[in-house]
Amino acid sequence: MQGNAPSQRSQKNTLNLIIEGALREKKYFKVYQEFTANPRAESVTPKFYARHETQGKTAPQEYIELCKRYVSSVPRDRVSYPETENQWYGWNTTLLCDVRHNKRLNFPAPTTPDIKLAAEMKKFLHKEKPFLGVPFKL
Repeated sequence: MQGNAPSQRSQKNTLNLIIEGALREKKYFKVYQEFTANPRAESVTPKFYARHETQGKTAPQEYIELCKRYVSSVPRDRVSYPETENQWYGWNTTLLCDVRHNKRLNFPAPTTPDIKLAAEMKKFLHKEKPFLGVPFKL
């Protein structure tokens, strides 16, 4: 008997929760059986792609020009500082000094010891000759 007591209690608790939920829904929600369309109701979120909602509505020319200017401009034209972390990279493109012609900052190495070693190894690499014989006949 005692082994079944916890499972019976949990079943009763589950049943009570289901009953309470159903009573709460019955109290606060009204179920409609018939629906009628309300043609004069404005939708909460208008659909810009719907033909009947876009006809006859014109935007002021000032607003259109403002949108065009915003779309055609780059972030540097709009604000004087980078707004996001990614804009910090490349925001200031003017270099403080000429790097290409300054011998202290520009010292390209034409070759390195690793590249020389790889070139020497490639010279002596054994290349496999392509098969020139007669293919097998089935």
